[in-house]
Amino acid sequence: MELYLYSFLGLMILTTVILKGIYCWMQCSSAKASQQVSKFIEKQKKELSASKSKLVHMEVSNNFFNHYR
Repeated sequence: MELYLYSFLGLMILTTVILKGIYCWMQCSSAKASQQVSKFIEKQKKELSASKSKLVHMEVSNNFFNHYR
């Protein structure tokens, strides 16, 4: 009887350790993915800002040339 009890207790401990490992692995993966998404969004913001600057420059140049034609 004691053997079954110890086996069951060992199985419960092993299951707990495995589930805790999976949980920690998922948390780490989630944090890493979140960091990558943040970097991607920051890069997109910089590219958008640069594109807006170029567009404004083109509009100003176009208006300038149209004004003095």
